[in-house]
Amino acid sequence: MVHLAGDIDLASGPSVMERLVRTAGDQVDVVADLSHVTFIDCAGLRSLIGVQDLIPGRLWLRSPSRPVTWLMSITDTWRRFERLHHDEPALPQPGSVATR
Repeated sequence: MVHLAGDIDLASGPSVMERLVRTAGDQVDVVADLSHVTFIDCAGLRSLIGVQDLIPGRLWLRSPSRPVTWLMSITDTWRRFERLHHDEPALPQPGSVATR
Protein backbone atom coordinates (compact mmCIF):
# COMPACT_ATOMS: atom_id res chain seq x y z
CA MET A 1 0.00 0.00 0.00
CA VAL A 2 1.23 3.47 -0.86
CA HIS A 3 0.22 6.26 1.52
CA LEU A 4 -0.12 9.61 -0.25
CA ALA A 5 -0.41 12.91 1.61
CA GLY A 6 -0.53 16.60 0.80
CA ASP A 7 -1.11 17.85 -2.73
CA ILE A 8 -1.45 15.81 -5.91
CA ASP A 9 -1.20 18.42 -8.64
CA LEU A 10 0.76 19.50 -11.70
CA ALA A 11 3.99 19.69 -9.72
CA SER A 12 3.71 16.44 -7.74
CA GLY A 13 1.64 14.34 -10.16
CA PRO A 14 4.56 12.89 -12.15
CA SER A 15 6.40 11.74 -9.00
CA VAL A 16 3.18 10.27 -7.58
CA MET A 17 2.62 8.44 -10.84
CA GLU A 18 6.19 7.14 -10.92
CA ARG A 19 5.99 5.95 -7.30
CA LEU A 20 2.73 4.07 -7.85
CA VAL A 21 3.89 2.44 -11.10
CA ARG A 22 7.21 1.44 -9.52
CA THR A 23 5.39 0.01 -6.49
CA ALA A 24 3.04 -1.97 -8.71
CA GLY A 25 5.89 -3.58 -10.62
CA ASP A 26 4.44 -6.76 -12.07
CA GLN A 27 1.90 -7.24 -9.29
CA VAL A 28 -1.76 -7.62 -9.99
CA ASP A 29 -3.00 -4.53 -8.14
CA VAL A 30 -1.75 -1.64 -6.02
CA VAL A 31 -3.55 0.29 -3.28
CA ALA A 32 -3.15 4.05 -2.82
CA ASP A 33 -4.30 5.38 0.56
CA LEU A 34 -5.64 8.88 -0.18
CA SER A 35 -6.96 9.69 3.28
CA HIS A 36 -4.36 12.42 3.83
CA VAL A 37 -4.52 14.10 0.42
CA THR A 38 -5.36 17.75 1.13
CA PHE A 39 -5.59 18.96 -2.47
CA ILE A 40 -5.92 17.38 -5.90
CA ASP A 41 -6.42 19.11 -9.23
CA CYS A 42 -7.12 17.79 -12.72
CA ALA A 43 -3.41 17.23 -13.36
CA GLY A 44 -3.24 15.08 -10.22
CA LEU A 45 -6.32 13.16 -11.29
CA ARG A 46 -4.75 12.67 -14.72
CA SER A 47 -1.72 11.15 -12.96
CA LEU A 48 -3.91 8.64 -11.12
CA ILE A 49 -5.67 7.74 -14.37
CA GLY A 50 -2.26 7.36 -16.02
CA VAL A 51 -1.21 4.90 -13.33
CA GLN A 52 -4.37 2.91 -13.93
CA ASP A 53 -3.45 2.70 -17.61
CA LEU A 54 0.17 1.64 -16.92
CA ILE A 55 -0.06 -1.05 -14.24
CA PRO A 56 -1.00 -4.65 -15.04
CA GLY A 57 -3.89 -4.75 -12.56
CA ARG A 58 -6.09 -2.14 -10.93
CA LEU A 59 -5.34 0.94 -8.90
CA TRP A 60 -7.38 0.74 -5.70
CA LEU A 61 -8.17 4.02 -3.94
CA ARG A 62 -8.42 3.59 -0.18
CA SER A 63 -10.17 6.16 2.02
CA PRO A 64 -10.19 9.04 -0.48
CA SER A 65 -10.20 12.40 1.29
CA ARG A 66 -12.88 15.02 0.78
CA PRO A 67 -10.91 16.86 -1.98
CA VAL A 68 -10.39 13.60 -3.88
CA THR A 69 -14.03 12.60 -3.46
CA TRP A 70 -15.21 16.01 -4.63
CA LEU A 71 -13.02 16.10 -7.76
CA MET A 72 -13.86 12.55 -8.79
CA SER A 73 -17.55 13.21 -8.27
CA ILE A 74 -17.66 16.33 -10.44
CA THR A 75 -15.52 14.71 -13.15
CA ASP A 76 -17.42 11.39 -13.01
CA THR A 77 -14.17 9.39 -12.86
CA TRP A 78 -15.07 6.99 -10.02
CA ARG A 79 -15.88 4.20 -12.47
CA ARG A 80 -12.20 4.03 -13.49
CA PHE A 81 -11.11 2.92 -10.02
CA GLU A 82 -11.86 0.40 -7.32
CA ARG A 83 -12.50 1.92 -3.88
CA LEU A 84 -11.79 0.68 -0.39
CA HIS A 85 -12.95 2.16 2.88
CA HIS A 86 -10.50 2.58 5.74
CA ASP A 87 -11.94 -0.33 7.72
CA GLU A 88 -11.80 -2.78 4.79
CA PRO A 89 -8.88 -5.15 4.24
CA ALA A 90 -6.14 -3.85 1.96
CA LEU A 91 -7.38 -5.86 -1.02
CA PRO A 92 -10.57 -7.86 -0.84
CA GLN A 93 -10.17 -9.71 -4.12
CA PRO A 94 -8.26 -12.99 -4.22
CA GLY A 95 -4.99 -12.80 -6.12
CA SER A 96 -4.40 -9.12 -5.42
CA VAL A 97 -1.25 -7.96 -3.68
CA ALA A 98 -0.67 -4.82 -1.60
CA THR A 99 2.83 -3.46 -0.98
CA ARG A 100 4.37 -1.10 1.54
